[in-house]
Amino acid sequence: MKQLKKNKLKRRRRKTMSKPQFSSRLLNLPPYIFEKLEKMKSEYIKSNSNVIDFGVGDPDFPTQSSIVNAMKKHLDKPENHHYPSFQGEIELREQISLWYKKNYGVELDPESEVMILLGSKEGIAHLPMALLNEGDYALVPDPGYPAYLTSIILAGGNPHLMPLKRENNYFPMIEDIPADIARKSKLMFLNYPNNPTSAIAEKESYSSIIKFAEKNNIVVAQDFAYSELTFDGRKAISFLSVEGSKNVGVEFHSD
Repeated sequence: MKQLKKNKLKRRRRKTMSKPQFSSRLLNLPPYIFEKLEKMKSEYIKSNSNVIDFGVGDPDFPTQSSIVNAMKKHLDKPENHHYPSFQGEIELREQISLWYKKNYGVELDPESEVMILLGSKEGIAHLPMALLNEGDYALVPDPGYPAYLTSIILAGGNPHLMPLKRENNYFPMIEDIPADIARKSKLMFLNYPNNPTSAIAEKESYSSIIKFAEKNNIVVAQDFAYSELTFDGRKAISFLSVEGSKNVGVEFHSD
Protein backbone atom coordinates (compact mmCIF):
# COMPACT_ATOMS: atom_id res chain seq x y z
CA MET A 1 0.00 0.00 0.00
CA LYS A 2 2.82 2.41 0.91
CA GLN A 3 4.60 1.61 -2.36
CA LEU A 4 1.39 2.35 -4.31
CA LYS A 5 1.08 5.78 -2.64
CA LYS A 6 4.75 6.51 -3.40
CA ASN A 7 4.22 5.66 -7.07
CA LYS A 8 1.16 7.93 -7.26
CA LEU A 9 3.13 10.77 -5.64
CA LYS A 10 5.98 10.31 -8.13
CA ARG A 11 3.51 10.42 -11.02
CA ARG A 12 2.01 13.67 -9.66
CA ARG A 13 5.46 15.22 -9.30
CA ARG A 14 6.41 14.22 -12.81
CA LYS A 15 3.19 15.70 -14.14
CA THR A 16 3.74 18.96 -12.25
CA MET A 17 7.39 19.28 -13.27
CA SER A 18 6.66 18.63 -16.94
CA LYS A 19 4.98 22.04 -17.28
CA PRO A 20 7.59 24.71 -18.15
CA GLN A 21 7.84 27.62 -15.74
CA PHE A 22 8.34 30.63 -17.99
CA SER A 23 9.91 33.81 -16.62
CA SER A 24 7.78 36.90 -16.13
CA ARG A 25 9.97 38.62 -18.74
CA LEU A 26 8.94 36.09 -21.36
CA LEU A 27 5.28 36.22 -20.35
CA ASN A 28 5.31 40.03 -20.62
CA LEU A 29 6.37 39.98 -24.27
CA PRO A 30 3.72 41.28 -26.68
CA PRO A 31 2.63 39.09 -29.63
CA TYR A 32 5.20 39.11 -32.43
CA ILE A 33 3.60 41.11 -35.21
CA PHE A 34 5.42 39.29 -38.03
CA GLU A 35 4.17 35.93 -36.78
CA LYS A 36 0.63 37.34 -36.72
CA LEU A 37 1.01 38.65 -40.28
CA GLU A 38 2.34 35.27 -41.42
CA LYS A 39 -0.72 33.50 -39.99
CA MET A 40 -3.06 36.05 -41.60
CA LYS A 41 -1.34 35.58 -44.94
CA SER A 42 -1.52 31.78 -44.72
CA GLU A 43 -5.25 31.92 -43.98
CA TYR A 44 -5.89 34.32 -46.84
CA ILE A 45 -3.88 32.25 -49.35
CA LYS A 46 -6.19 29.28 -48.72
CA SER A 47 -8.98 31.07 -50.57
CA ASN A 48 -7.08 33.66 -52.64
CA SER A 49 -4.21 32.96 -55.01
CA ASN A 50 -3.29 36.57 -55.82
CA VAL A 51 -1.41 37.80 -52.73
CA ILE A 52 1.10 40.64 -52.47
CA ASP A 53 3.12 40.19 -49.28
CA PHE A 54 4.10 43.38 -47.41
CA GLY A 55 5.15 41.49 -44.29
CA VAL A 56 8.75 40.58 -43.43
CA GLY A 57 11.26 42.06 -45.90
CA ASP A 58 12.15 38.77 -47.56
CA PRO A 59 13.36 39.25 -51.17
CA ASP A 60 11.17 37.59 -53.79
CA PHE A 61 13.97 37.55 -56.37
CA PRO A 62 17.35 35.77 -56.43
CA THR A 63 20.62 37.37 -55.32
CA GLN A 64 22.56 38.60 -58.36
CA SER A 65 24.83 35.96 -59.85
CA SER A 66 28.09 37.92 -59.36
CA ILE A 67 27.57 37.87 -55.57
CA VAL A 68 26.62 34.18 -55.51
CA ASN A 69 29.63 33.22 -57.67
CA ALA A 70 32.01 35.25 -55.49
CA MET A 71 30.69 33.47 -52.39
CA LYS A 72 31.16 30.07 -54.06
CA LYS A 73 34.71 30.96 -55.03
CA HIS A 74 35.71 32.04 -51.52
CA LEU A 75 34.09 29.01 -49.89
CA ASP A 76 36.75 26.89 -51.59
CA LYS A 77 39.54 28.69 -49.71
CA PRO A 78 40.60 26.89 -46.49
CA GLU A 79 41.49 30.19 -44.76
CA ASN A 80 37.80 31.10 -44.84
CA HIS A 81 36.85 28.03 -42.80
CA HIS A 82 37.92 29.52 -39.47
CA TYR A 83 36.26 31.75 -36.92
CA PRO A 84 36.81 35.45 -37.65
CA SER A 85 38.05 37.86 -35.00
CA PHE A 86 35.49 39.02 -32.45
CA GLN A 87 35.28 42.44 -34.10
CA GLY A 88 35.17 41.04 -37.64
CA GLU A 89 37.96 40.95 -40.23
CA ILE A 90 39.98 44.16 -40.35
CA GLU A 91 39.75 44.35 -44.16
CA LEU A 92 35.97 44.52 -43.95
CA ARG A 93 36.05 47.12 -41.17
CA GLU A 94 38.44 49.24 -43.21
CA GLN A 95 36.11 49.11 -46.22
CA ILE A 96 33.17 50.13 -44.05
CA SER A 97 35.18 53.09 -42.75
CA LEU A 98 35.96 54.17 -46.31
CA TRP A 99 32.30 53.78 -47.31
CA TYR A 100 31.13 55.92 -44.38
CA LYS A 101 33.69 58.60 -45.28
CA LYS A 102 32.66 58.61 -48.95
CA ASN A 103 28.89 58.59 -48.37
CA TYR A 104 28.44 60.59 -45.17
CA GLY A 105 31.72 62.40 -44.51
CA VAL A 106 32.08 60.44 -41.26
CA GLU A 107 35.54 59.48 -40.02
CA LEU A 108 35.51 56.05 -38.32
CA ASP A 109 38.49 54.24 -36.83
CA PRO A 110 38.20 50.66 -38.15
CA GLU A 111 40.06 49.39 -35.08
CA SER A 112 37.90 50.95 -32.37
CA GLU A 113 34.71 52.34 -33.96
CA VAL A 114 33.52 49.56 -36.29
CA MET A 115 32.24 46.12 -35.29
CA ILE A 116 30.82 43.34 -37.47
CA LEU A 117 27.69 41.58 -36.23
CA LEU A 118 25.79 38.48 -37.32
CA GLY A 119 23.16 41.00 -38.33
CA SER A 120 22.09 44.41 -37.04
CA LYS A 121 19.19 42.77 -35.21
CA GLU A 122 21.69 40.80 -33.10
CA GLY A 123 23.32 44.03 -31.94
CA ILE A 124 20.01 45.80 -31.37
CA ALA A 125 18.62 42.88 -29.35
CA HIS A 126 21.71 42.54 -27.14
CA LEU A 127 22.42 46.21 -26.50
CA PRO A 128 19.78 46.56 -23.73
CA MET A 129 21.38 43.63 -21.88
CA ALA A 130 24.67 45.53 -21.85
CA LEU A 131 23.18 48.85 -20.71
CA LEU A 132 20.08 48.24 -18.58
CA ASN A 133 19.81 47.14 -14.99
CA GLU A 134 16.56 45.74 -13.60
CA GLY A 135 13.95 48.50 -13.64
CA ASP A 136 15.85 50.97 -15.83
CA TYR A 137 13.86 52.72 -18.54
CA ALA A 138 14.48 52.77 -22.28
CA LEU A 139 12.77 54.96 -24.89
CA VAL A 140 11.12 53.27 -27.86
CA PRO A 141 9.55 54.77 -31.01
CA ASP A 142 5.91 53.86 -31.54
CA PRO A 143 5.32 52.44 -34.10
CA GLY A 144 8.67 50.74 -34.42
CA TYR A 145 10.62 47.57 -35.09
CA PRO A 146 9.42 44.90 -32.59
CA ALA A 147 12.98 43.99 -31.52
CA TYR A 148 13.38 47.35 -29.74
CA LEU A 149 10.53 46.65 -27.33
CA THR A 150 11.11 42.93 -26.78
CA SER A 151 14.86 43.30 -26.17
CA ILE A 152 14.20 45.88 -23.44
CA ILE A 153 11.67 43.62 -21.70
CA LEU A 154 14.00 40.59 -21.88
CA ALA A 155 16.77 42.69 -20.34
CA GLY A 156 14.53 43.52 -17.37
CA GLY A 157 14.00 47.12 -18.43
CA ASN A 158 10.88 49.25 -18.65
CA PRO A 159 10.01 50.49 -22.16
CA HIS A 160 8.56 54.00 -22.48
CA LEU A 161 6.85 54.56 -25.83
CA MET A 162 7.55 57.70 -27.86
CA PRO A 163 4.62 58.28 -30.27
CA LEU A 164 5.68 59.21 -33.81
CA LYS A 165 3.15 61.82 -34.91
CA ARG A 166 2.56 63.35 -38.31
CA GLU A 167 2.69 66.92 -36.98
CA ASN A 168 6.30 66.34 -35.88
CA ASN A 169 7.39 64.60 -39.11
CA TYR A 170 7.18 61.26 -37.30
CA PHE A 171 10.06 62.19 -35.01
CA PRO A 172 9.90 61.70 -31.21
CA MET A 173 8.62 64.73 -29.33
CA ILE A 174 11.21 64.67 -26.56
CA GLU A 175 9.50 67.55 -24.75
CA ASP A 176 6.62 65.15 -24.06
CA ILE A 177 8.85 62.66 -22.22
CA PRO A 178 8.28 63.10 -18.46
CA ALA A 179 11.37 64.43 -16.68
CA ASP A 180 11.41 61.56 -14.17
CA ILE A 181 11.29 58.98 -17.02
CA ALA A 182 14.11 60.77 -18.84
CA ARG A 183 16.28 60.68 -15.72
CA LYS A 184 15.69 56.94 -15.30
CA SER A 185 16.31 56.11 -18.96
CA LYS A 186 19.58 54.59 -20.13
CA LEU A 187 18.80 53.96 -23.79
CA MET A 188 16.85 55.44 -26.72
CA PHE A 189 16.15 53.69 -30.02
CA LEU A 190 15.80 55.70 -33.24
CA ASN A 191 15.21 54.49 -36.80
CA TYR A 192 15.65 56.83 -39.78
CA PRO A 193 14.80 56.48 -42.60
CA ASN A 194 11.88 55.21 -40.58
CA ASN A 195 9.98 51.97 -40.80
CA PRO A 196 7.00 52.11 -41.17
CA THR A 197 6.44 55.88 -41.67
CA SER A 198 9.26 56.44 -44.26
CA ALA A 199 10.21 59.71 -42.53
CA ILE A 200 13.77 61.02 -42.90
CA ALA A 201 15.49 62.74 -39.97
CA GLU A 202 16.96 66.23 -40.36
CA LYS A 203 20.25 67.37 -38.83
CA GLU A 204 18.41 69.72 -36.43
CA SER A 205 16.29 66.84 -35.12
CA TYR A 206 19.37 64.74 -34.42
CA SER A 207 21.03 67.71 -32.69
CA SER A 208 18.08 68.04 -30.32
CA ILE A 209 18.28 64.34 -29.50
CA ILE A 210 22.02 64.61 -28.81
CA LYS A 211 21.47 67.48 -26.35
CA PHE A 212 18.66 65.54 -24.66
CA ALA A 213 20.86 62.42 -24.40
CA GLU A 214 23.80 64.39 -22.98
CA LYS A 215 21.57 66.02 -20.36
CA ASN A 216 20.07 62.71 -19.20
CA ASN A 217 23.06 60.40 -19.77
CA ILE A 218 21.23 58.30 -22.37
CA VAL A 219 22.79 56.10 -25.07
CA VAL A 220 21.19 56.64 -28.49
CA ALA A 221 20.95 53.61 -30.80
CA GLN A 222 20.16 54.75 -34.34
CA ASP A 223 18.96 51.93 -36.61
CA PHE A 224 20.21 52.95 -40.07
CA ALA A 225 19.11 49.78 -41.89
CA TYR A 226 17.15 51.71 -44.54
CA SER A 227 19.82 54.31 -45.33
CA GLU A 228 19.61 53.71 -49.08
CA LEU A 229 15.81 53.72 -49.35
CA THR A 230 15.19 57.38 -50.16
CA PHE A 231 13.46 58.93 -53.14
CA ASP A 232 12.89 62.22 -55.02
CA GLY A 233 16.56 63.13 -54.79
CA ARG A 234 16.64 63.13 -50.99
CA LYS A 235 19.54 61.50 -49.15
CA ALA A 236 19.43 60.25 -45.57
CA ILE A 237 22.09 61.64 -43.27
CA SER A 238 24.03 59.51 -40.82
CA PHE A 239 23.43 60.18 -37.14
CA LEU A 240 27.20 59.96 -36.72
CA SER A 241 27.67 62.93 -39.06
CA VAL A 242 26.10 65.29 -36.51
CA GLU A 243 28.38 67.01 -34.00
CA GLY A 244 28.42 65.31 -30.60
CA SER A 245 26.81 62.08 -31.81
CA LYS A 246 29.82 59.88 -31.03
CA ASN A 247 29.68 61.00 -27.40
CA VAL A 248 26.18 59.62 -26.91
CA GLY A 249 25.38 57.10 -29.60
CA VAL A 250 25.96 54.17 -31.91
CA GLU A 251 24.62 53.53 -35.40
CA PHE A 252 23.53 50.12 -36.65
CA HIS A 253 23.80 49.44 -40.35
CA SER A 254 22.76 46.57 -42.58
CA ASP A 255 23.78 45.35 -46.00
